[in-house]
This record gives sequence, structure tokens and C-alpha cells, in this order.
Amino acid sequence: GSMDNTIHLWNRKTGQQINILEGHSDRVTSVALDAAVVVSGSMDNTIRLWDRKTGQQINVLKGHSSGVLGVAMNDAMVVSGSMDNTIRLWDRKSGQQVYVLEGHSDGVTAVAMDDTLVVSGSGDNTIRLWDRNTGQQINVLEGHSDGVTAVAMDDTLVVSGSGDNTIRLW
Repeated sequence: GSMDNTIHLWNRKTGQQINILEGHSDRVTSVALDAAVVVSGSMDNTIRLWDRKTGQQINVLKGHSSGVLGVAMNDAMVVSGSMDNTIRLWDRKSGQQVYVLEGHSDGVTAVAMDDTLVVSGSGDNTIRLWDRNTGQQINVLEGHSDGVTAVAMDDTLVVSGSGDNTIRLW
């Protein structure tokens, strides 16, 4: 993602640029990819899905009222976090919004997802866990003294990074 509103795809072995994805009207703040699709979030309040091979835009997901700071995806869903304090779950194929997850009191800066769980980190210093299939909040993890800037997860662990200069394992 870039301040010039584009996404650049690079061959990691050769360092050669493969493609430039253009379509956002403001800076790109987050990206994720799999074998077929690149997903991007932008300060233009949208999430865009792109064909990884052709660079063509597949879909534009609209619903956030402020910039999108975090995106993640799996085969079925896209998740986005925004400065509007919400997390949104989208059906990857149709582009339809499935859930709006509300609970954070500041912008959502980072998201992660697996088949059953969504994890979100926010400027409100918390990490929240959500049931991906119902949209219900499961837990609030408190302990950071500054905004959460990064989250990741696996089958047993949530990891968070924060402006308080710590990484926490939950």
C-alpha cells in the first residue's frame, strides 16, 4: 500500500515490480493477499478486492464512514477495521456486508481472522475477540497502556503490539 493511493505487487525473489493496482482515491493503509486475490483498505473508506494475476479490480466494499486501517481475509470472508470504531465482516464472493461489530471506543487499527474468530486491536488500548459466525463479542483483552497497532493469532494464541512499546501474548 502507498501514500500515492496505489498497491504495488513485487516478485520477492527477483525484486521486480509485477503490477500496480490503481483505484483508491486516498492512501492505502492495509493489504492482505492469498493465491488469487489481493485485498486493500484505504483512507477513502473502502475495501477493494483485486485479481492477483491480472491486477483487475474485482469488487469495492463500501460501508465504513471513515478510513480503513486494517484488512484480513480467508476463502469465505473479508474483515475490515476502521477509524469509525467498527469492524465489518463481508462475504468475499458477493461483497455483501454480513456483520458490523461494535464495541471499540476508538479507531480499529488492526484485524485478524480464522474460521471461527475475529480479533481486533484499537486505539482504545484493547483487543477484542468476536465470534466470526454470529458477530457476538466473546472477550475484551485489557493490559496495554497505549493504542494497539497490530494483532495476530493462531489456534491457541493472540499476539498484540502497541504504542506502549510492548508485545503481549494472550
